[in-house]
Amino acid sequence: MINKGGILGDIAGEILEQGGAITKQTAQQIAGNAPAMVKTAGSQIASGSSDQSAQKPDEINSAQQKSDQAKQTQDIVKSFYGVGDKNVNANQNNSQQNQIQKIAEKHPEKTPEEIQKMQKLRAELHQTTYYQPLTNPPKPPEERQGEKIQKEEEEKKKMEELQIKEEKKKEPIAVQRAQNKTEAFRGASG
Repeated sequence: MINKGGILGDIAGEILEQGGAITKQTAQQIAGNAPAMVKTAGSQIASGSSDQSAQKPDEINSAQQKSDQAKQTQDIVKSFYGVGDKNVNANQNNSQQNQIQKIAEKHPEKTPEEIQKMQKLRAELHQTTYYQPLTNPPKPPEERQGEKIQKEEEEKKKMEELQIKEEKKKEPIAVQRAQNKTEAFRGASG
C-alpha cells in the first residue's frame, strides 16, 4: 500500500481494514443464524408456537448443515405452497356442487348431464376468452412485406411534403438578420 496521506492516511487505512473485518464477521454471523431464524419462523407460522430450536448452526458439520438447510427450505416451501388439507379440495367440490344446484334450480327442465356439460363449457369459455387472453395476450399479426414497403414509402412522401411546407414558411434571410440584429443589440439598458 502506497502511503500518500502520512499519519492520517495510516489511521484511515487501519480504520478501513478494521471496518472490513467487522463487516465480514457480521455477515458470517448473519449467514450462520439465518437457517435457525427461517426454521423458527416457519414453525411459528405453521403451528402458531413460539419455541426456538435447541441446536445452534455452529455445532453442526457444514455438509450436514447444507443438507438440513435444503430439507428445511423444501419443507417450508411445501408447507406454504403445497397442496394442503383435503378440506380445501372438499370446499372446492362443495362450491362446484352448489353452483350445479343453483343451475338446476333455475333450469328444472335440464338433466344433470346437461347441467354438467354447461358447467364444463362455462369453465372452458372462461379459460379461452378471459383467463388466457389476460395472462398471455395475443400478439398482433405481422404485416406482409409489401404492406411494410408501402407504409414506408407513404411516410417518406409525408416527410418530404412537410419539409417543402417548412421551407415555404421560412422568412427571407434579410428579415431573419434584422430580427437577430435588433435582438442582439439591446442598447444601454441591456
